[in-house]
Amino acid sequence: MPRFPGRLAILGAAMLVASLLPASVGPALAGPPGSSSPAELTRFGAGIVFSAEDAAAGREPWRSGGTAATTDRILDIRGGSAGSNPTEFTVYDGDVYFVADDGSHGTELWRSDGTPGGTEMVKDINPGGGSGATGLAVVGSWLVFTADDGVKGSELWRTNGTGAGTTRLTDINPGIQGSAPYPLARAGKTLYFGAWNPVTGYELYRTDGTPGGTSFIKDLLPGGSPVPKDSVPQNGVTLGSKVLFTAYGDFLESEPWVTDGASAGTKRLKDV
Repeated sequence: MPRFPGRLAILGAAMLVASLLPASVGPALAGPPGSSSPAELTRFGAGIVFSAEDAAAGREPWRSGGTAATTDRILDIRGGSAGSNPTEFTVYDGDVYFVADDGSHGTELWRSDGTPGGTEMVKDINPGGGSGATGLAVVGSWLVFTADDGVKGSELWRTNGTGAGTTRLTDINPGIQGSAPYPLARAGKTLYFGAWNPVTGYELYRTDGTPGGTSFIKDLLPGGSPVPKDSVPQNGVTLGSKVLFTAYGDFLESEPWVTDGASAGTKRLKDV
């Protein structure tokens, strides 16, 4: 029996799949000398994708089918040893999406089918500056994320995988500052997220991936003038059709909350 039932099972002997970095070379990121420091292993098709570092290309996206022969770098996105530092691998519509910096466009949204020729930047959202794309989440028929186009600030965006189909989903806080949205959790076809506006502060929102289906839920910490108070909802976990999360109260105490997507159904669970 495994020591942690349901979470870890030992299936035979463990073995090294592939050594990506010569023992004499240490990575620029954290890790012992000779380590490729693989990270963000994500199931994709019949194998996995992940980020790893080698001496030639730095940290780039890799793929593996579980053997040394099927483990290789997908693409050297940022030529040279600096690395594009890909993160947030998210499978959507048959491809894997991630954010990376090619050294010319800044941090932007990328996609890959697992091959060098099928790996490309989806859109240069903030030309010359990088949009800082983050918070990737599949919602309905869309991939939703946060990005800053340099004009409207950090807001919620969506894509169908094409440049033309990559657009700002909503402008919660009009102006250059943006609302800095970040996802909490997804329940069914609804993504819950926190965002800021100058009236309510950083509070709870929801979206189904469409402009009409994106709305404010509730001001969990009302008050504050001229600067509104922020409840900063975070740490979301899906429980059936509801989402449990943490938020701050009047005395900066963080407590557990629950929401079903409606204002009336959003309440503090208990003053622990």
